[in-house]
Amino acid sequence: EEWEAKRREGKKETEIAKEFGFRCLSEYMVYKRSIGIRPIERKIERTPELIAEIKEYFNQGMSGAAIAKVLSVKMTNHTVNKIIREEGLR
Repeated sequence: EEWEAKRREGKKETEIAKEFGFRCLSEYMVYKRSIGIRPIERKIERTPELIAEIKEYFNQGMSGAAIAKVLSVKMTNHTVNKIIREEGLR
């Protein structure tokens, strides 16, 4: 219930993890799954425009975390790095 309330407030998983006292996001995610809270799955459509936007920022030398902050689509740095890897942008 407490987790759901924090999500309704619009908090991100990293913010919630810190509030619950976790220093490592992966430990928080493992604990969350162990008590039956499934990971939030968001499908992000990989449009040619999105891929081009990521490629442009990546070619400018930006990190995945920096790219995630400036993208026109909200996503985590993990997702950005996954797209970079899977689309062969490296």
